[in-house]
Amino acid sequence: MKRSLSKYCGECLKDFELAEVVFFAQIENRSFCVECRLKLKLKIRDWEPRQIPLKGDEEE
Repeated sequence: MKRSLSKYCGECLKDFELAEVVFFAQIENRSFCVECRLKLKLKIRDWEPRQIPLKGDEEE
């Protein structure tokens, strides 16, 4: 699974937790939390799951 470079949700601006699975929408070029993905599922159809890296596991 790819890693997300975003630190917060593109819709509600909630900070992501370490190791949280989030959803990237390429058309928006943003990552979203699970709750916002459910809210936006009719508007955006192309979702890609991504994971927030653990502390010290971030790619440079």
